[in-house]
Amino acid sequence: MAARKAGKKWSEALQAAKAAGFRGKGPRLIRFVQSASKAAKKPVRKAVPKARPAKAAAPAAPASDLKVLEATLSGIVRQRVKGVLDAAIAVLQRARDQA
Repeated sequence: MAARKAGKKWSEALQAAKAAGFRGKGPRLIRFVQSASKAAKKPVRKAVPKARPAKAAAPAAPASDLKVLEATLSGIVRQRVKGVLDAAIAVLQRARDQA
């Protein structure tokens, strides 16, 4: 690689590389030098996670909606409890009248 940096031809660079222990031929040397120069030029970047947009929180139900729901549920419970109590009272009254 130093021969190519010095401006020498590929044939001269191949001779210098063989003297240094390179066992390949010309095309292999060209690929080796080109890939080494590409790798040297690439900047090394640390992996940084991409910023993700924050998820929007579910909108809270307004207090008035909760009050309406509470009132509706309370009415349903009262109706059912009243129905059961009325039935129980009727059974007890019949039992008293028969006794």
